[in-house]
Amino acid sequence: MEVFFHVYCRSDYQSIVRNKINKFKASGLWKEIKTLWVPVSGVREEDKSFLKTLQLYSPKIKVFEHQDPVFNNEPDTLNFMKNRAEKFESNTPMLYMHTKGVT
Repeated sequence: MEVFFHVYCRSDYQSIVRNKINKFKASGLWKEIKTLWVPVSGVREEDKSFLKTLQLYSPKIKVFEHQDPVFNNEPDTLNFMKNRAEKFESNTPMLYMHTKGVT
C-alpha cells in the first residue's frame, strides 16, 4: 500500500502527523504500508527540523516539496498520486489523507 499524506505546515500539523502515524501503528496498518509519501506545502524555516526528524523516523516515510508545483497546494499532491498510479504494474492499494481531513 502507498499512502499519500498531504501536509500543510500550519497550525498544529506536527501533532496531527505524529497522531496519524501512531494510529497506523496501533491499527496494524503500518505493516501494510510500503511508502508513506508526505508532500508538504507552506514550509517555513522553523518546519525544516521537524520534517527532517519525521523522515528519519522510518525508511518508509518520504517527505518532499513538489518540484515545479502548478497549484502550490493540494492538487499537486493529487496529481502526483495519479501519476504514480498510472505507473503501477499491478493493483497497488492507495490511501489519500490531508492534515485538514476527517478524524
